Amino acid sequence: DLVASKSKDLSREISAILSAPGPGPEEVVMLLNSPGGSVTGYGLAAAQLLRLRQRDPPVRLTVCVDELAASGGYLMACCADKILCSPFAAVGSIGVIAQIPNAAKRLEREGLDFIQTTAGKWKRTVTPFKVPSKEDLAKQKEDIGAVYKAFASFVKDNRPGVEIEEVATGEVWYGADALTRKLVDELKTSAQYLLERIDSGAEVFSVRFKQPSETRAGLLPAGASSALLEALLARQSGQQQSAGVMGGLQDLIQRLAPQGLGGRTSPMLRAPSEQLAPQMLAEGFGEEVERMDPG
Repeated sequence: DLVASKSKDLSREISAILSAPGPGPEEVVMLLNSPGGSVTGYGLAAAQLLRLRQRDPPVRLTVCVDELAASGGYLMACCADKILCSPFAAVGSIGVIAQIPNAAKRLEREGLDFIQTTAGKWKRTVTPFKVPSKEDLAKQKEDIGAVYKAFASFVKDNRPGVEIEEVATGEVWYGADALTRKLVDELKTSAQYLLERIDSGAEVFSVRFKQPSETRAGLLPAGASSALLEALLARQSGQQQSAGVMGGLQDLIQRLAPQGLGGRTSPMLRAPSEQLAPQMLAEGFGEEVERMDPG
């Protein structure tokens, strides 16, 4: 969404994956579908993903884009060691936009005055309530340019093979064109990739948090009932017995339990177009941990 509201959940999920007992997963596969949104929200989400690669030893991150990874969505995607996209997935939109309606003339016609008091020359530039000066517009353009520069630099650092001047234009490319421009590494759907990992002998688990029942949701702090983990962990078979893996995943779920009781223009990275008892937690979410097998 626009503000990357799941970034707090993502932080908790990444922390749980990194602190899982034993050797931990060798790979995390993220299924990404996002048009982007706020700079701060998607920047934080990207930083959370980088924690996987920054661990010693690192956890390999693969991002699968079946439909859309644009602007802030691509900011997240480029954190991956490998990016896969389906043939018609939309990828790119490396750019920044800021827009706001202006009602100054309407207020003037209605005889309404807008009084604004600030301290600091650039505390407020473009607002809905006054006609912006050329100086105001120039300052906003400068601010957006700084965000754009940081965005393009981040992509270049994480995707050194791309010609950043060619792709950081705000354009969106589909499938093969995105591959040609090295925005992605391979054309493949998430289902194809996961089946390949299973066929190669990897143990692949889907870990998902479902919506708790109303009774259990009432025991959670505000917002916790919507927490969702869509992480796919691949571990080469033979590294650990299946029972041990399931035990580790159960521990992972417990770590993800919530802890404790229960008008300025912002630039956007956006595409243009209480503690639960462990047994209750297991009852509420345990069935969502399952091995993924072919067929």
